Amino acid sequence: MAQRARTVLNKSPSLTSILTNTSIKTNATDMVYWVELCIERGKDLSIKDFNGTSDPYVKVYYGTEEKYVTNTVYKNLNPIWNEKLSFFVHDLNIPISFCLFDYDRIGRDESMGSAKIDLWKLPLEKNYLFQNKFFILLEFFFNITINKTNIRFYQARDLSAKDINGKSDPFCVVELDSTRLRTHTIYKTLDPVWNKSFIIPVQDIHSVLELTIFDEDTNKSTEFIGKIAIPLLAIQNGEKKWMTLKDRKCILPVKGIIEIEATLIYTNLRAIIRTFNPRQVRYYQQDGKFRVGVFKQHINRVRNMLKCVVNAAKFVNYCFEWENPILSFCSFN
Repeated sequence: MAQRARTVLNKSPSLTSILTNTSIKTNATDMVYWVELCIERGKDLSIKDFNGTSDPYVKVYYGTEEKYVTNTVYKNLNPIWNEKLSFFVHDLNIPISFCLFDYDRIGRDESMGSAKIDLWKLPLEKNYLFQNKFFILLEFFFNITINKTNIRFYQARDLSAKDINGKSDPFCVVELDSTRLRTHTIYKTLDPVWNKSFIIPVQDIHSVLELTIFDEDTNKSTEFIGKIAIPLLAIQNGEKKWMTLKDRKCILPVKGIIEIEATLIYTNLRAIIRTFNPRQVRYYQQDGKFRVGVFKQHINRVRNMLKCVVNAAKFVNYCFEWENPILSFCSFN
């Protein structure tokens, strides 16, 4: 762990250059670790439903940050998930927690227990089989990595207007494999200045870095403004440049440009290994559970629309009755 090899490329490399490049530098700061998990199965879980079974699923946390949610296995006290995930950690003093829940269609899910793994107690590059009193069986692999990219958002100009006032409330989202980060929102502008930078661990140098600008609305919804996609191998280290925004599929240009700067750092050996391994699947699980608050919000919207229609009908009827001749005359002329 004392010595770590890394290569900083100043130009876009090919696979051949990766295989032949042997320049090595050592650095003892900004350590990043790579964790691989396989959540296999549970056994003899507690009963939480009236039918004598449960609907278990597992949430994985790194500290307080939710990293993964397994699929729900319905009506089963001996569920089999066999789901694999991998993510990066930066502090060995922050534990990885596993929280077991019973899924309920209405209301809050019920806890069935939890467990945690203290990373600082584990040596590197070794496989573990982990089992706790809740009989969650895990295959665990823990290793060090220094592959990362540093992306900096400076500003954007001439964005499309999405609000009634002719402005937008833009923020930017950066995505790489299963990592997703966002900047703060700049309100009421078409020329936002973020000056925000992120350091994102890189698992596969053949991945594509995606930057998307959204408009934030008051009802917590978002509208698409523009997007760019940058293959990691095309990054020119330390080059500050303007890029034209494109549509969701990154085919046609749309209004607006963004100024960014990116740097890619990776090790040769890990890059070669990842070349022959399957690409990591993105994970953004959508919560399809029925929520009372969202349902009430939709009901209020429909109610307000109906009120507007009723008031308009009453006004038209009032005009036809000619109770106010001046108003009726002005309405029909």
